[in-house]
Amino acid sequence: MEVLLKEPSEHSHVPDPDR
Repeated sequence: MEVLLKEPSEHSHVPDPDR
């Protein structure tokens, strides 16, 4: 879902590579 992408990595089940 696009909404998940817009949400912060903390909310997403997959941590951002940048972090």
